[in-house]
Amino acid sequence: MERFDEELRQKNKVLQKKKQLLEEKNQEQQTLPLGAPIEELITGEQTDGHSGLTKEMFQAHSLGRVVIPKVAIDVPLFDETTETLLQEGVTLLQGTSQPTGGKGRHTVITGHTGLPNKTLFTPINQLTIGDTIYVRALDQDLAYQVEQVKIVLPDDLTDLECVEGQDLLTLVTCTPIQINSHRLLVRAHRIPVTEKQVETSVAHINRKHTRHLLFYGMITVIISLGSAVIIGRQLLNV
Repeated sequence: MERFDEELRQKNKVLQKKKQLLEEKNQEQQTLPLGAPIEELITGEQTDGHSGLTKEMFQAHSLGRVVIPKVAIDVPLFDETTETLLQEGVTLLQGTSQPTGGKGRHTVITGHTGLPNKTLFTPINQLTIGDTIYVRALDQDLAYQVEQVKIVLPDDLTDLECVEGQDLLTLVTCTPIQINSHRLLVRAHRIPVTEKQVETSVAHINRKHTRHLLFYGMITVIISLGSAVIIGRQLLNV
């Protein structure tokens, strides 16, 4: 029991340290620096020698998860935008607010679309005004309601600026899929939320994913059986 209590205390210390670090970063970043690094990141020109995400990298860069019930998205959120991290989840755009919430803050999260075998941000083009986005960062659940869906040129950063008195979140991805000539911006404002609401949404998404797996599994079995029958008949006719 004492060992368990000590482990819990250590985890809480690490958590509090991370929260303090995020808040310090937010204090340093009062307005979005509209400079070349941000522009390069948002236009997808980041290079980091992508070689796959290790367990150590995941733990070092993990901030939480982004959950979007309408389009069944539940993906890891990482603390910086690199190609390695973008292959496995969505990322905080450097220079924008950390996902802690607060007036005068604007968190920008970017993710890929159109990757084979990975959903990531591909379905966010289906989001409309009024839809809900959850950000689960460290031990805090934040909820945002979509207020604007907009397509801009890659170097148009106007809509990513902090706005005095507002607590904003913007999701960014390339559009159209596979062409990537523009950027889709889904902006949302903070709304109240309970942990139960988020947990219910996550459970719903998990059930939906399970149904999809079962469906495609059944299709695979049917195709395999059909192929076996056809091959068997062909062998009998030889």
